[in-house]
Amino acid sequence: MKYLITIFCFLIFTTSANSQEKSKSANSVDIFYLDSLYSNKDELIIFSGIHKFDNLNVSEIKNKIKNWASLKFVNLREVLISETDDQIVLNYITSSLYVKSLGVKTPIQFYIRLQMQIRDGRVKYTYFDDGNVRMLPSQYSSGVQARSFYLKDYFSEKNGSYVSRKGYAQGMADLVASIKENFYSVIVNNEAVKKLNDNW
Repeated sequence: MKYLITIFCFLIFTTSANSQEKSKSANSVDIFYLDSLYSNKDELIIFSGIHKFDNLNVSEIKNKIKNWASLKFVNLREVLISETDDQIVLNYITSSLYVKSLGVKTPIQFYIRLQMQIRDGRVKYTYFDDGNVRMLPSQYSSGVQARSFYLKDYFSEKNGSYVSRKGYAQGMADLVASIKENFYSVIVNNEAVKKLNDNW
């Protein structure tokens, strides 16, 4: 009797796990095109967008951006590479890209350069593919210098289009989604800071 109960529980667990896996795979991406990665392939621009900050001048907007970046990246000094009167440039590492092989996700770190051009009342955010992070030598690899290849190098031509290599499609889609999430977090974090200041 115990044997039958064990088998019955195993069958229920297996059926439940299979249905969950099918629902996850319904949202997965099997093919990812190079045109879906870059909005401008020549300049390696992944995403570009504009946020409006009504009734704020350039210095007030720069202050808001620095507050957001300090929250987002923990140490602003580590990611800030350039600052002028009307522009801030950050360079950060993302681990959103990964390759999936035999059901295991292996993260691949890449540099993203974020250029923010500031005008009174608005900011243009441009996210660039800035190349790979340095990979140290291991028993499987001789190592790779930083910025020796770019995201476009994970694509190959197939039927006249450039398609991501096997195992990279979902990782590429997640990378683009994380960059867009980063872009929209500027407004969310600034609204949170604004509410906090109102109640202060």
